[in-house]
Amino acid sequence: MSWASFYSDISNAFLPNELSQLMVGDTAVPIFDIPASTPLSRGVVYILADQSSNELNLTQSKALAESLSEKGWHCIVSPIPLILGNPVWAENTSEDAKGESSGAHPRIDSRSTQLDYQASAQHLVVLLNALDNYSQGHQGFRVIVSQGMTAAQVLDLGAQEKIAAPSALVTLSPFWPEAQINRAIPDVIASTSFPVLDLSLPNVNAWAHQTASKRRHKAATSLKLHYRQQSIPAQISTFSLMDNDKPPYIHILSGHIIGWTRYLGW
Repeated sequence: MSWASFYSDISNAFLPNELSQLMVGDTAVPIFDIPASTPLSRGVVYILADQSSNELNLTQSKALAESLSEKGWHCIVSPIPLILGNPVWAENTSEDAKGESSGAHPRIDSRSTQLDYQASAQHLVVLLNALDNYSQGHQGFRVIVSQGMTAAQVLDLGAQEKIAAPSALVTLSPFWPEAQINRAIPDVIASTSFPVLDLSLPNVNAWAHQTASKRRHKAATSLKLHYRQQSIPAQISTFSLMDNDKPPYIHILSGHIIGWTRYLGW
């Protein structure tokens, strides 16, 4: 499978005692299991580190997990591969390509997306089920943290009840680089049955920016319970004497998540 080498590369980059292996079908998925630092755990947080993300990559996800573990959350970081398909060109005549005889708008791309939405979604379903089974021994709430394209798919799968509903979902600028799917994200958020913390990151891309205000508006007009949208500032600066202090971005992100869970009464 296309994602097997991605997982293999991550496994080879760390020592065996630095990670755990989770069997997802026939594939060994490396995960980072970070226990809560308090005697009583509040529950489990699954942090999905999207391969394509610059805002929540594997290193930042581990730093976020360590920050949340200090607040009583057992965290599991799982890397998520970018699953590609083959671009398919529409069969057009030369006039059709110009949009002259077909009536197509000249700015419409005649290719399908190179990302395989269905294969990615199916892999997420199996992975999240495996993570749930892996953490069965831990009591408390279940929170999923995801970003970008992964967040868009988790929202879609949760709205369709193809995955077990989490106690809460935290999304960071959800988007999908295909117009029809991206336009549906506000409606998908409004139809979810679980609480959603919708964090908007600055300057992610135009896809995420297009739906930011629409996500908030649709949730409000649909009377969705327990929805909050907040923006992460573009410029974050702080002074610290500690060389090993976590990045300011991680402090702000974990602060929003902890504040959200406390608002929910957890």
